[in-house]
This record gives sequence, structure tokens and C-alpha cells, in this order.
Amino acid sequence: MPPHPRRLRRGGAGPGPPRPSCHGRAPPVPPRRLGPGPARHRHRRRRTGRGGGGGPGRQLGPHLDEAPRRARPGPGGGGELVPGAGAGRRPRPRRRGGASGLARGPRPAPGTGPGGGPGPAVPARRRRGRRRAGGRRDGPRRRGRPVSRHAFWFEAPLPAGYELPGAVRVVDDPVDAVALVVGARTPWDDARFAALPRLCVIARSGIGYDNVDVAAATRHGVAAVNAPDAPTVSTAEHALALLLAVAKQLPASAARARTGATGPASDHRALELDGLTLGLVGAGRIGSRVAAYAAALGMRVLVTDPALDHVPVGELVTPDELWRRADVVSLHAPLTPATRHLVDADTLAAMKPGVILVNCARGGLVDHDALLAALETGHVAGAGLDVTEPEPLPAGHPLLGRDDVIVTPHVASSTTVGRRRLVAHAVEQALVWLDGGVPEHLLDPAVVDRARPRPTPPDLSASGRGASETPSPTEDP
Repeated sequence: MPPHPRRLRRGGAGPGPPRPSCHGRAPPVPPRRLGPGPARHRHRRRRTGRGGGGGPGRQLGPHLDEAPRRARPGPGGGGELVPGAGAGRRPRPRRRGGASGLARGPRPAPGTGPGGGPGPAVPARRRRGRRRAGGRRDGPRRRGRPVSRHAFWFEAPLPAGYELPGAVRVVDDPVDAVALVVGARTPWDDARFAALPRLCVIARSGIGYDNVDVAAATRHGVAAVNAPDAPTVSTAEHALALLLAVAKQLPASAARARTGATGPASDHRALELDGLTLGLVGAGRIGSRVAAYAAALGMRVLVTDPALDHVPVGELVTPDELWRRADVVSLHAPLTPATRHLVDADTLAAMKPGVILVNCARGGLVDHDALLAALETGHVAGAGLDVTEPEPLPAGHPLLGRDDVIVTPHVASSTTVGRRRLVAHAVEQALVWLDGGVPEHLLDPAVVDRARPRPTPPDLSASGRGASETPSPTEDP
């Protein structure tokens, strides 16, 4: 039987030279598989034909396989595979630093060209400083960091979570400082300013500055600033807390609960504030906020303040009318010679029987001996004091042992957020002065004409804040 015509065309039997059969060809090359290696170099291994590690990897697609191969007749009549450029072959990408698959040679020295001759100048790479323990660099500073910074001395430790501006560095000795951030207890007078020849500005971290002799600071060319906006919220909330605690007799109730002697409910003589009258002595930032709190509780609000001709909340009255009508009196006035012992025996006698007194301003506003006498007679139902005179009160003081009196150690503004705000505002005001500006809360504008020479401002200016020549009125604390 003659062979099938298809067999004749493929080779084998029949006329004509035999053609290599499928059995005479080399087996097809299986697709390469990538071994493990960094993902960013896989495309190079695919296209250069170099595997990684010898382990199994992801199979290449047809467009990433090696170049097509063609067969040519070999000596034995079979096929020999020879690499060649097939149709649709994709060009291999050049590898960085030289030809694909070649190791990079040594880099030429800067300023040399091919063959060692002169070449174009190569800019030197920027050297980075090594990072020391603590996160600071010992090399060149990063862009935008100041080279020189102002020396600050802080009377109290910095609050947790507060980050100093880049233009500030902390010193341990006030003699080395150009700026002081101080509290309300240490007095700052002529002798202290004379002992600090480098001092340029003293910043009170709060509102009241009766412990800072502003006139003495001006005589020595030292600017005095304060931070009146910082303690507003915290102090107003503390005043309200003292008012509620005294009105509800919380200390006495808590003491009975600790001993187990609860007694009948009729012994608990707490007050209901809704419908009562609150008298505010001073209605600045803090006083006006306390007025809003009291109005929210349903209280009527009376205000006496010689600096105001109208108030947003409440009724503006004279001091005598306020003493006569108020069920609760809250003090928010600065301590001056005119306001020292504002609440004395005569003032207390003019108040309604059973009045409650709250003081979150300054301890010198109240005559404590007269207050004790009024508490003993019951004319004053209770008192909430965040400030005293002296401060703190000595151990065994009669005010500390009474159930109808709550004394806190001048902490009305000392909340977590409030402490950071106090320091931040004081530092901000001081930096404005050190950078050549006039702070918004400069206490004596006359110091501008007789100020000590200010230090050269840092490379990174920290001011950038609005300035005004008008000092704000003082209030507490």
C-alpha cells in the first residue's frame, strides 16, 4: 500500500530529499522560572536570562521569554538550535552603570574624563551628619534648622507634651538667659534684674503679674509680658467647680461617707443654684466665662467692674448693690493697692446671710481673719479658695480644717492642656520681643525706647505673629 501523501510531504518515504522530522529536532526550550530575589530586580533577571537562587519562582509569560530560536541543519541531518533575532523580539533594556549583565567598574575620579584626561567638574555629594544617641546630628544641620537660638530659662519644669520652638534653647542658670518664663510666686524686683545683665524679656506664664515689678523691669531695659489668654478656660471651670462643691457640701458628705456615719438625709443642707444670684467682681476673660456658665445653670448674674460700661451676660451694678443682692460672690479682679482686702469685715457684713464666697483671683483680695469670723457665726455659709494669703497656708491654719471651706493650692489653671497653653503663649510673646517686634501683651510700652540691646535673631525667625503696642488690661490669675 503506497504511503499517504501527507507522509511524503513531511519526509521519510517518497521522492525528494528527506526533511527533518519532529523527532529530529531538539526539544522545545521550557520557559524559564524566576528564583527568589528582590522584587525590584525581577524584571532584569527576566530580560537578561539570569535566574536567582536556583529555586522555583513565578513562570515567565511568553512576552518575557528568551529570544526565539531557529534550527539549521547539523552534520547528522538533525537540527541544531542557534540563537537568533526572531520576529517581535523586544530589545533588552540597558542596565544602569553599563551593558546588561556586566559588573559595574570603578567610578572615575571627580574631574577626570575618558582615558584619565580632564573632564567636567563633578559636584561633591552632600555629606550627612551621623545621628548620635538621642536623635541629634553631629554633622550639618538640616535645611530650615536655626544655627543660633535664644537662651530661655524656665522657672517650672516644662509640661509633658510641650515642644519648644526651634528658636529656643533651655539653659539651667538664669544668668545665661536672655528670656525668663516665670510663675506667680517668686518676686522679681530691682535686685534680680540688676543681677541678670543679659536678660532682655521676662514672660509671666499667666494673667496676673503682681509678683513682677514692671516699673523696675523698665528701668533696667527689660520687657515684661504676660499670657492673659492662656488660663481662661481652665480657671473659669475651676471656679464653677468650687462653687458647686461648696453649694452641695461635697467635702462634708465625702468625709461622712468615709467614716460610715452617713446620718439622716435631713442633715445634708445643700443648696440648689437654679434661681439664685451670682455676683461677679470683675468680668474680664475669666469672669465673663463664669457668667455664661452660671446663666446655663439658671442663675441670675450681677457684675461690677469699673472698666466696663456693658456686659454680654448679666446686669452691671455697683459694688454695694452686688453685696446686697448676691447669693454667691466670685472674685475675678487683679490685686492692686486699691483692691487689697476688698472683702473685709465691712464687706462681709453687707452681704446676704448664708452667702458663698469663691476666690480664684488673688489671695490678697480677702481678709482671711474677717472671713473666719463670718464662717464661725454662719453669716458666710462656705468658701471655695484657690488662692490664699500667704500662699500656701501654713500647716494647721484654721481655714484648712473646716468642712465648709475648700482650699486648693493655686491650681485653677493647671490642667494638662492649660499648662501647655500657658508656656506656649508666654514663649510666643517673648520671641516676638527678641525678634525685634512689639508683643501684643507688652505690659509697659515705655520699655521700647530704653530696652537693652536684643540678641541677633536666629536664622529661622520664630516671630511671624501679629504685634500690637497696646497692652491688655490685667486680670487673674
